[in-house]
Amino acid sequence: MKKILPLFLLIVYISNADLKFHYEKLNIDDIYGIVHNDNCILFYGNSSNFLKTNFFTSEWVNIQPVLEPLAIKKIRTDGNEFYGVYNQKYFFKLNENADLLETITLPDSLTDEIVDIYKLSNKYYMAFKDKVLAFNLDFQFFKEINIPDGIEISGLCYFRNSLLIATKNSKILKISPDNQDEVSVIDLYQRNLTDSNKTIRRFVNSNGYLYFISDSLIYKTNNLEVFEEIYSKTKLFDVNDDILYSITTGTIDTRFNYNQVLFYKNDGNGTKTISNNELDRYVTELFLMELNFINDDLIFAAGKDNSIIKSTNGGVTWEVLSNYEPKANVIWIDSLNGFFWNTKAKIFKTTNGGITWRPQLLTDKEIIKFKNKPFTAHFDEMANGVLFTNRVNTGYPNVMKTTDGGETFKIFRIEETANYSYSEFAPLVKYNNEYKLYFPSRFASWPYTLLFTFDEDINYKSKQLIDSLHLFSIKEYKNQYYALARDMRYDDGEKPDTCVYHILKSGEPGITWDTVITMRTLDTIINFMDIIDDYVYLGGIYWTGRTDTNSFGVLYRADLKNKSYKLLRFDNIGSYIKIVKWENKIITGSINGLYYSENSNNFNNIWKTIELPGYSPWALNEFQDNQLFSYGIGKDFIKFTFYEDTPVEEPGAEVIKMYNYPPYPQPANNRVSTEIYWDSRYDMQNAAITVHDYTGKTISKPGEISVNKMNVYHGEIIWDCSSVSSGVYFINIRLGGTTRTVPVVVGR
Repeated sequence: MKKILPLFLLIVYISNADLKFHYEKLNIDDIYGIVHNDNCILFYGNSSNFLKTNFFTSEWVNIQPVLEPLAIKKIRTDGNEFYGVYNQKYFFKLNENADLLETITLPDSLTDEIVDIYKLSNKYYMAFKDKVLAFNLDFQFFKEINIPDGIEISGLCYFRNSLLIATKNSKILKISPDNQDEVSVIDLYQRNLTDSNKTIRRFVNSNGYLYFISDSLIYKTNNLEVFEEIYSKTKLFDVNDDILYSITTGTIDTRFNYNQVLFYKNDGNGTKTISNNELDRYVTELFLMELNFINDDLIFAAGKDNSIIKSTNGGVTWEVLSNYEPKANVIWIDSLNGFFWNTKAKIFKTTNGGITWRPQLLTDKEIIKFKNKPFTAHFDEMANGVLFTNRVNTGYPNVMKTTDGGETFKIFRIEETANYSYSEFAPLVKYNNEYKLYFPSRFASWPYTLLFTFDEDINYKSKQLIDSLHLFSIKEYKNQYYALARDMRYDDGEKPDTCVYHILKSGEPGITWDTVITMRTLDTIINFMDIIDDYVYLGGIYWTGRTDTNSFGVLYRADLKNKSYKLLRFDNIGSYIKIVKWENKIITGSINGLYYSENSNNFNNIWKTIELPGYSPWALNEFQDNQLFSYGIGKDFIKFTFYEDTPVEEPGAEVIKMYNYPPYPQPANNRVSTEIYWDSRYDMQNAAITVHDYTGKTISKPGEISVNKMNVYHGEIIWDCSSVSSGVYFINIRLGGTTRTVPVVVGR
């Protein structure tokens, strides 16, 4: 089945009578491929999605050709369009700008895993483990190539009018398309070039020469008869102007645990180092798996954990564009800007909604002395903030601070807090011009919370004590501050069977709090608190045994008005790390999808589940502009975008339902599309569609707007915006007395 879709349809839409959203996976688990034409660069790996950018990385787009969580095996380009395959099921093509997609589901009879694909003038050759199939340009099956038995294929390449098949058997098969696809065998083992059954991989074509790796050695040939062994520092290489370049990473100075890029070239006169051993951004680990020259100066390398680095001067210096660590601590400034910090005290920032994460500069490379990861942080709306860690060695820093929006961080030591040990749930609150930092801790059997106060420049001011309580979550709500605290005292001198928690209230954060509700829960550790419409939602874990495998997620709700509480959920797949509200729904994450329910006074404990096959969005973040980010099991990082199904009403006119998904791409360049639904009694072909600028002036011209109907109630509206300058515009759609306005950003 063939489908031609604009890219905004490549994300997954979930729609029912109660909750509507779409979601997309943002991160690639391990990047192992980079491909480019004259318009853009694509990065792909062990994910069903890939990243697109231009040569100067001013814009990044996340693209997901199919909805299933499969790994892309290969993406290639013929210089114009891109084409690629998944493990078994799909073939896809993209136009030269990678913004129009054609997806084809392969026949059910093809059950083997796809290895590679290559397009010649009038055929697609698709390689499987032990066979090669040829398809015509409409991707109809053409024929099977007759290859020797016992061959295990590892890749494809085109060289000197022949299609080459790399194998895991120390052989290269040569297919001659001009001679009825006749197959011949080049046996490297028989030529004493390698041991038997060695994998041949990474073909690179340059200036009439073919380069490849076999048995950890790099070979060069111009005729497939004579093979020259080329020395390289590593097995990761690329060839530019017949010069072989290789790249690796390593720690240069043993005093500092951060990576540097080592870039080498071999021009036939030996291997020389050309990098200057300085990386613009300091990261803990870089595992590079692909190297790609865009031109003589611009080079990209990429690898595991979404790592992407770039050089603009031929490999002399390198800049880290992205690195990712799952399950890191995350804080969002808005829907585009956020931070995460990992277990080795590295700070990463995103400015494009989590598509790429850039390590931030540190004013002192001795950041390695920051031994423990930051446990608590506060950032303001300008992305300025501070991070604290717990007990550190004498003389070592325990605070990070940024005053330039997270571009650089200074590290220093505050002696008054440096030697205290506290839990991960240590609230940090900014009130007026002071920071309030709460340390839940204990001495022997005596529990307490220390309150440290700092001025706006993080100068120490005072230390106070809150006796017998561990206070570990503070939220501001209706000009009041509410705190969650665990009462660590025994009842009547005996250890209780239940845990006692208090919800506290104060007009300002400090040591004086009034008790609002006292809760006696199961043998539960409650860690998270969210306040929605006078209800306090409390999430935690209940242990039925001594191991995590016997734990259950629990969710309580406390009523601030009636001073009561109740258990809402108790199951073994919920996590309840975050509760958010959308319209009148409350939403939380789980191992297999999202839970949601009505947030009403007569709460009836009825929850609905939306399953997301292949993903586990168990750790939600804050809502940002109708967007919700989630970390899942493994390396899943998912963005949800919620939307309303609300018709626009005009007095005196017949009202119909009409709604649309956000336009794509944003910002737009030459064309933009929006998917739209309407009342099937009407025909969208009869709609009045115009485009206006921000002053209300109509700027659309005949022929610039088209409607692609997919069925009687659903289609897409396409606007050719190539003739307008950068700015904000509005597509106005009027049908059956209802008007829908779609804002569009054009940027060049």
